[in-house]
Amino acid sequence: MVWWQIAAAQSHDPATRVPFFVAGDEAGSVAHAHVAALQRWSQWLRTGPSRIELIAPVAARDGALEIINASLREESLVRAWRDEHVAIVSLRTGERMARTERAAARFWGPLTTGAHANGFVADAHGRPTHL
Repeated sequence: MVWWQIAAAQSHDPATRVPFFVAGDEAGSVAHAHVAALQRWSQWLRTGPSRIELIAPVAARDGALEIINASLREESLVRAWRDEHVAIVSLRTGERMARTERAAARFWGPLTTGAHANGFVADAHGRPTHL
């Protein structure tokens, strides 16, 4: 196992989430409660009680997810919109298979990573005054 497979294995709860696949590779998971909301996009998604798969052709994947995510946002299933994209990667290979709005990452359940940096502002004597 590589790091993305370990992280994914630790984050998916089959009791509450359905695996999400892109072109046959597992890429995340969707809450059971949200599966019904995805059934109207049968041209891009294959949905079932134990699996959801993005079946859109490679060139159409990002656009399909943009349309789906915009609708999910209108329904308040995706919140805190950021106008920022993140990759959806295969949990088997780590290969980028699509991209989605960062706010939709919780909905689709892909592995996400981030980095944060903090710093202090010092006074004239070098003592930190605030973060």
